[in-house]
Amino acid sequence: MSFVTELNKKCKEYTNMVINGTKIQVPYYLSGKNLPSAIRDTLTATGKSGAELQEWANNHKDDTGVDCSGLVYYALNEASNGSVRSYFENVIPNENGGNLTYSWGISAANLTDTQYGVKITRAADMVPGCTMRSANGGHVLVITGVSPSRIDYTHSNASSGPHAAYISIGNPNADLKDSAQTWHDIAYTDSMAKSYYNYTVLLNCISQYAGKWVKTGDFWYYYESGQKLTGWQDIGGFWYYLGTDGKMLTGWQQINNVWYYLHSDGRMASSEWVESNGEWYYLHQDGSMATNYWIETDGKWYYVEADGTMIRNSSKQIDGKIYNFDANGVCLNP
Repeated sequence: MSFVTELNKKCKEYTNMVINGTKIQVPYYLSGKNLPSAIRDTLTATGKSGAELQEWANNHKDDTGVDCSGLVYYALNEASNGSVRSYFENVIPNENGGNLTYSWGISAANLTDTQYGVKITRAADMVPGCTMRSANGGHVLVITGVSPSRIDYTHSNASSGPHAAYISIGNPNADLKDSAQTWHDIAYTDSMAKSYYNYTVLLNCISQYAGKWVKTGDFWYYYESGQKLTGWQDIGGFWYYLGTDGKMLTGWQQINNVWYYLHSDGRMASSEWVESNGEWYYLHQDGSMATNYWIETDGKWYYVEADGTMIRNSSKQIDGKIYNFDANGVCLNP
């Protein structure tokens, strides 16, 4: 499993935790270093579910919460097979006697200190695994995915706990504070996020794992450990298809006799409608184009033909019954 895939997986252990059928918002807890497995065991043992379980978690943050550095240290260290712990135990040997367990942790200030890595300001130079310094070292965020038009990151803060967010990149040559970039975070407004943000660091112990998008001419390529990747790649939690020459593909692509749609930034369309050349198509969760298929969206039913196009302003016999569809494709007699 690649570093980026593992990094996203470890972050999601906090951000997408489900216990007894209930999706739990893990709470923030200052100095909280609880591991996902420990939080899961604690919550499961309560036997509670639903709102009652969430309330219990909120009322026992010392057993269920995690702070920003607790999340980032765990995710980066697990994804790098222990490289973060080994590195920092070497460079700060006096910290806890050189024994930097998860329960002790590594501070946000150290995880974003330029003496332990390379400072990065241009959006185009940022890669998954970079740490983002915020609030003058009082807060740390970790970059989990980078595409030509967005940067995904995860962090845990006091108002929202562990959660994922992203930045729309309007100018790849500018800093993340630039007006061309837009932060999308449930914890902050765009202006607030920019006011807190200081800079980004690629830690020395992570640089060997960092994948990177590189534009050559009119095409994007993705490199990991110096090698150009090809085929399907899970990068930052999104699927991309890179041709046999490594070029990032976009638009409609037929792969192994299955049609997929790749957005302009290369991300595979998944569980969504896509408009193409005036027609609407639906892409399943696995990215395959739906054909001869009913789709329910916001309580309304739609149907796509054998060629994937949505039926609109027409009638069609399906399984022996005549169905009528309006101009927007909504079935009038489902």
